[in-house]
Amino acid sequence: MNIKFYLFFSACLMAIPALAQTVHLSGTVLDKETQEPVPSVVIYTDDENNITLTDDKGYYNLEVHPSESVYFRQLAYDFFETTADALHANSTIYLTRNIVELSEVIVSPYYAQNIVDKAFQDLTAHLLLKKPIPYLVHIEETTTKGGAREVYALLDIALSKINKKRGTFDWNIQLARLDNIKMINESDFYTKKRNSVALELFPHRISTSPDWNNFTCEIQDINEDQFVIKVSPKHLDKNHFKYNLFTINKQDTILTEIISQSYANASELTLKKINGVDWQITNQYSRINFIQEEKSGLYYIKDYILLGNLRVLSESPYDISLKTTASARKNLPDNPVNTKKKIKPYDYFLFQSDFPNSPGFWKQ
Repeated sequence: MNIKFYLFFSACLMAIPALAQTVHLSGTVLDKETQEPVPSVVIYTDDENNITLTDDKGYYNLEVHPSESVYFRQLAYDFFETTADALHANSTIYLTRNIVELSEVIVSPYYAQNIVDKAFQDLTAHLLLKKPIPYLVHIEETTTKGGAREVYALLDIALSKINKKRGTFDWNIQLARLDNIKMINESDFYTKKRNSVALELFPHRISTSPDWNNFTCEIQDINEDQFVIKVSPKHLDKNHFKYNLFTINKQDTILTEIISQSYANASELTLKKINGVDWQITNQYSRINFIQEEKSGLYYIKDYILLGNLRVLSESPYDISLKTTASARKNLPDNPVNTKKKIKPYDYFLFQSDFPNSPGFWKQ
């Protein structure tokens, strides 16, 4: 009996490396018709935190498990799904541009706006206020000048105020634990050192489409419980370069997911000046998921993802790549750090302070 258990336990140990093994995939995403690279394509696996963007040349890098499903999403193109094994055999992906056809799924912008506005109002009426929820936040940033930094943080976050007219949220954020994983050439993230491109630590605004009449709106059924409103710009300009997906719960008309994604070649449409710094969004993707708390029936943010590439044009031009993920952790053990520090939703404090730094904690 003991021998059999030992053999079984040994076999399990031998299987662990095989299960944990990942393969590195890299390739290019092209427009099927023009054969041109497609930037700003979001590529992810079933583990949705394993996510990346193609660069301005349509190039991607991704670590995946063999046979795992891999998804390609750019809202200007048809959704594409494949497997890691298929990508290993052929790493070039061809996407078909999404052509909006007049059919029964097309609705007037006025009708779509009314539905989204009601879903947003119903959501805000059921949002969990004041109660702090622990979130595990992971931030990565790199620059073409050689800068790199990465942190994990445990934050207690409570929604403190909602401005329904502006669609903005105010958060009370307390830093509980911090682990700086990487910090290389910190000065390469700043222009003139006193100015920085803003880092959005947690979403402060619900992304809705301005000037709805400038968008084409489609309604698509997902399943018996949910439907999606897809909002696509009719004419691209500096105010209309983003696609939006709004997922709405049919039963109570509550907004449960918001996805916003820039047009694949948006850089020329996004020139901005902040604190004297000229910069462009070369691509951007964000996703917010809301989930209902079982006991109270109220909603809170389950997870949040922000991916982006920025081009800083002042002084010597350089690119910044950023990735922020935040996921709620309802079953964390008691926080071993008693002292907390309040931080802002837009804050570089995580990169500038070692309080309360705990090197190696998150690797456990």
